Amino acid sequence: MSALVDGALLSVIVSELLETIAYSSVAAIGLTVIFSVAIVGVTKSADYARDDRRAASVGAGAVAVLAVGFCLASVGAGILVMIS
Repeated sequence: MSALVDGALLSVIVSELLETIAYSSVAAIGLTVIFSVAIVGVTKSADYARDDRRAASVGAGAVAVLAVGFCLASVGAGILVMIS
């Protein structure tokens, strides 16, 4: 597919656009799910702490910390890919 813009011929490769859309959709959905796991981990940790279930509270808190760490690492990796 090509278009004439300001006297220059621009060609758009549809397969690369579709690939970009697919990767960005998977990344957005994945990051949303992982951040949701972090939110659930924090709320479960608070619930378990309120019920004096310390081991479960620590476990849910650890899941939340890991999920937040994964979210931050994913954002950092995305920024590195964009600037390189």
